[in-house]
Amino acid sequence: MYIMVLIVYNPVAGSMLTQREQKQINVVVPNTKKFIQLYLKKENIDFDWIDTNTDNTPEIFDSISNKKYKRILVCGGDGTVREVAEHLIKQQNPTPLAIVPIGTMNVIAMSLNMPLTLKRALRYALKHESASFDVGVVNNEKYFFIACGAGYDAQFLAATGRGTKHWLGPLSYPLIAMSKIFNHDKIKGTLKTDQGTEELNSSTFVAFNIKTLVKHHPFLRLRPHPGIVDVLIADDITPMNATRLAWYMFWRKTSTTPPVRLFTSKSVSFTSKKPISYEVDGDVFEATNIEISLVPNALQLVCQK
Repeated sequence: MYIMVLIVYNPVAGSMLTQREQKQINVVVPNTKKFIQLYLKKENIDFDWIDTNTDNTPEIFDSISNKKYKRILVCGGDGTVREVAEHLIKQQNPTPLAIVPIGTMNVIAMSLNMPLTLKRALRYALKHESASFDVGVVNNEKYFFIACGAGYDAQFLAATGRGTKHWLGPLSYPLIAMSKIFNHDKIKGTLKTDQGTEELNSSTFVAFNIKTLVKHHPFLRLRPHPGIVDVLIADDITPMNATRLAWYMFWRKTSTTPPVRLFTSKSVSFTSKKPISYEVDGDVFEATNIEISLVPNALQLVCQK
């Protein structure tokens, strides 16, 4: 059967080749691009290839819009995945999106329990079926797979720049997250959820589209279209409260008792008097008003349900 796929490849993303895979292409420096191309040719899969850069985003989107592909393989980090996904959602394009994670952290792939070594990731991307997937939207313009939040998480992500990730790799996230426990500003404003309206003076609030902390739970399966977000509010970020949060999320328990609350809501609204930092799947922005909801069945995503 003839199969045509589009490869959207980020050449500045980190390499994920194992030593064995490096030997297969006989190179000293890992060459992820060459490995992917050889793998596709070996599997007799025809492909169009586009390297991303700061100037060719229109070219990428024209290719996605104007041709019929079996699926689109995004080979890059979380930012590249979100950029392509946003275009598909806005154009209501049903072409399945498959993730080949080659970024520094690859939080989306890890949260969806996808393979993180290159050969397994390619096989997964090409062989698995796709499912309709709810995607979160913030202020009707920014989309997220995992979470949107303000306060502590946005502040530590803002401190994790590309230079830090280059030198420390995945370790940059836990190290800076730990340091920010003792040095972050609280957020103040009005929060509206299905639970009601309250004045917030807390370390953080986060709306999760998928539960990132339970990906290895043996009794839970991914809910690609639950229609709700899981709302976390932590009045104070401490090691003890982090333990409470892990317990709630692992066992899918809800709690409306401070200092850590976890419950579900169809939408979330937060308003503050001054701009605050908020993060959308790791990218940090500023606003005084944050409106969070879900777009049902927004994307065809290659994943295990």
